[in-house]
Amino acid sequence: MPRVRRKAKRRRVSEATEADIEYLRSHFAFACSDLLVPFGQWDQVDDEAARKLWEEYRDVLTFEVAWKRPWAWWEWDAPERRRCISDVHPFDNPERTAYLESIGDLPWAEGGSGPLKNPNSLYMGKPAVIGGFRDKEGNFHAENYAYELEFCYLYRLRLFNDEEQQLWDEMVAEVKAGTDAGKEYQETLEQHGIKV
Repeated sequence: MPRVRRKAKRRRVSEATEADIEYLRSHFAFACSDLLVPFGQWDQVDDEAARKLWEEYRDVLTFEVAWKRPWAWWEWDAPERRRCISDVHPFDNPERTAYLESIGDLPWAEGGSGPLKNPNSLYMGKPAVIGGFRDKEGNFHAENYAYELEFCYLYRLRLFNDEEQQLWDEMVAEVKAGTDAGKEYQETLEQHGIKV
């Protein structure tokens, strides 16, 4: 009797769970399936599998919430980091850079969150870890920066979809009409260097 040749079943990316999709939104891997996380290793997400999942869900998740983007968009699609509106960006601060180079592989800065292989990593377009650094005189400088709002970032880089553009146009109309809401919008926009 001839044998029936059966192909091995391959797991398709579309078998993602809601927890897998939530990982793309927020970068929290708790309860992800073994599609993204090897069994029993919840802290080790398969980056390649996550990228493939993002490719499948990019169109759905990118514009899921107006003027906001999910973590995966910031990780793999964002054209640049968010601007620091309160001071020089910490990554561009030469004193911070010198301090980080001086400590090498030690835990990153007082107030930081433990060993960090890349102190210039980003989360949602902003520094992933904020702590502080010591200058040449040994004075500690806490990092307390303000960054442009997500919708200001998207506006500056002209990354709105049609729905977001319509919401923007409505907000600008409120500002030009001088309503109370428009005055609040205008104050926020001016803090971020946007003139209406």
